[in-house]
Amino acid sequence: FTAAVLASLAIGIGANTALFSVTQALLLRPLPYSDAERLVILWNRSPGLNIAEDWFSTAQYFDIKNSTQSFEQVAIVFGISENLTGDGNPERVSVRRVSSNLLPMLGARPQIGRLFTAEEDHAPPPKTALLTHGMWERRFGRDPNVLGKKLILNGATYEIVGVLSRDFSMPKEVVPTLYGDELTEIVLPFPMAEAAATVRTGEDYNILARQFPTNLTAMV
Repeated sequence: FTAAVLASLAIGIGANTALFSVTQALLLRPLPYSDAERLVILWNRSPGLNIAEDWFSTAQYFDIKNSTQSFEQVAIVFGISENLTGDGNPERVSVRRVSSNLLPMLGARPQIGRLFTAEEDHAPPPKTALLTHGMWERRFGRDPNVLGKKLILNGATYEIVGVLSRDFSMPKEVVPTLYGDELTEIVLPFPMAEAAATVRTGEDYNILARQFPTNLTAMV
């Protein structure tokens, strides 16, 4: 199955883009969610450089998103730790920046508030944030009035617009393994300016995709 996927994906993004060199390919790995046969995580492989699994640049993300015929949706995620200050004790927290379609792709629902909108994918960056259920319990004592409160992350202020449901979790496979087994605590939008489509340095981002229902065994 993997070989068929790789070959047909190459056709899907084909001649319109110089996305990968001849030493690179895409490795698709199913994810542990409902409808998992359609949901995959993409890895950039460079056997000639002895790199079995690598991440992507923002330009590669746009190449795949705009050119592939293989996927119904393509999403991007980046994980990092940031300093949380303001009310309560300062602490280091695990933050994920995501495109607005990633959480719905993973079946996420808000416990209260909302998820991100497509408008939050664009620069200038919106200052909005989502809390995971665990973070809401630990830091805010399950305060039902948490919406509209402020978070200060690395000196920047964000408004809380939603809390993710208790049954949602983002497994480590969804975020670059540099961040190990850290549990996601805060989710931020991942707004990108048009210039990001040309940035091919800094392969720091994971890409997830949902295949078209008719493309499960052979993508065209």
